[in-house]
Amino acid sequence: MFYYNYDLTTSQPLTLRDMLGSDYIDIANKQIKEKIAERAKNPDNMYWSENEGGFTSIRDTQQFYVNKKGNPVIIFNKYEIAPGYMGIQEFEITK
Repeated sequence: MFYYNYDLTTSQPLTLRDMLGSDYIDIANKQIKEKIAERAKNPDNMYWSENEGGFTSIRDTQQFYVNKKGNPVIIFNKYEIAPGYMGIQEFEITK
């Protein structure tokens, strides 16, 4: 799955750095790890640990879209950070 994000006022590509600032990787990683820990409290949910190939950090080219609130939503494809039954994983990142 690929997302293309553009600033409609400038017609330039929109990046996570543009939306969250220079510390965007730290901001996103912290919120994603917190949300994974919260979701993992539900016994029906399962995420792979870091040493099993689970989430460690977003990539510089991480896929995301912008939701109606104007926040970036980071996307992980099926099987990327969790078993397939968990489906596509989405994490809204607040500024």
